[in-house]
Amino acid sequence: GRTPGALQEELSQYLDVVEQNLMRQVQARSDAFYAALDNLQQLYAEVDGTMETIIAFRVIMKALDERLVGHALRIAQLRRQRKNVEEFHRRLHLISSVRQTQQNLQVLLSCSDFVSALDLIASAHTVLQTELKGVASLRDTQAQLREMEGVVEKMMASEFVQLSVGRGGLVEDSS
Repeated sequence: GRTPGALQEELSQYLDVVEQNLMRQVQARSDAFYAALDNLQQLYAEVDGTMETIIAFRVIMKALDERLVGHALRIAQLRRQRKNVEEFHRRLHLISSVRQTQQNLQVLLSCSDFVSALDLIASAHTVLQTELKGVASLRDTQAQLREMEGVVEKMMASEFVQLSVGRGGLVEDSS
């Protein structure tokens, strides 16, 4: 047999061989480990950079979206406003036309154009009852138009009587 000292010496040599092999393997793999660790750190840095870029893009996209949507809303608002102004202008023109009715009637009546005068009154009535219904400044205009209609009818009757009597054509003397 072997003596315990010799056995210990042999085991010690094996231990040295194992330690050397272990050191060589650790050393050989440590380069790969540190390279992998370095790659991992680079990946983390790239991920951080990408996240910052994504955040920046989101901020830019939000600003663009707000600006574009804001412009689109402003355009819609301006279109609505334009439509309202056009409608207001149209109604003002109708109000002006209705207010001119009395002066136009006087011109028509001075020419004895009773049919046109009655047409003008009828169209003014229609506009007042439809498109200008509820306009406070034209409240009394309906009554004035009815009075004018009565005046026109009386003038027509008077002219009819004058024409029939004055020219002797329609009413014959039975004596």
